[in-house]
Amino acid sequence: MPIGLALVLCDTIIEDKTSGKKSLIGLFGQIQTPKIPCVHQSMMLLVSLTGGKGNYPCKIVCEHPDLPAPVFSISCTVKMDNPFQVLDLIFKIKSIRFPLASQYWIRVFIDEVPLMMRPISIIKTGKQTEIDDDSDSNES
Repeated sequence: MPIGLALVLCDTIIEDKTSGKKSLIGLFGQIQTPKIPCVHQSMMLLVSLTGGKGNYPCKIVCEHPDLPAPVFSISCTVKMDNPFQVLDLIFKIKSIRFPLASQYWIRVFIDEVPLMMRPISIIKTGKQTEIDDDSDSNES
């Protein structure tokens, strides 16, 4: 069974084609927005795993305890060749609708077993822009 090494939110992930090294740009743990609900246009998610061998079902969900359904959910199959491998999974998530100003939890499950989680906070600011647009959210 794999173990989790990292679960990171950011604006952009750049991967060098020659070395395979990844640069994470604009790491964040909260989104500030003048309007609730808000739609965050795009974020990247890095999930780093090690310690497994074989194929594992993987599910990533962003949840809030007061909501009946996840804000987003991603399912995939993770293939690990050996337990010494470090596998970086990269996801681009678009048009995420956050209906509440509150703390949400991003959770990673491998084979339906909770592996790791992290919070993301949605904070309503006092600044209301003249343009009433759901794309006005900012990270910090």
